[in-house]
Amino acid sequence: PIFPFHKKVPPYTLTINSTSKSYHVLPTTTVSFFLHISPFFFVYTFSFFLYIFFIIIIIKLFHFFTFYFHYFF
Repeated sequence: PIFPFHKKVPPYTLTINSTSKSYHVLPTTTVSFFLHISPFFFVYTFSFFLYIFFIIIIIKLFHFFTFYFHYFF
C-alpha cells in the first residue's frame, strides 16, 4: 500500500514546488504582484464579457427569428 501512495505524491509535490518557486522568484512588491496577476485577470474578465455578449447576441437573434416566423406564419 505504501508504493502506490508514494507514486501518487511526487507530481503533486512537484506542482506545489513549481508554484512556490515562481512566487519566490518574483520580488515581493505590490506592483510586480499586480503585473503578475493582471494578464490572467484581464483574460478571465475578457472571456467572461465575451461570453455574456455572445449570449445576448444569441438571445437577440432568437427573438428576431421568432418574430420573423410569427410575421410569416
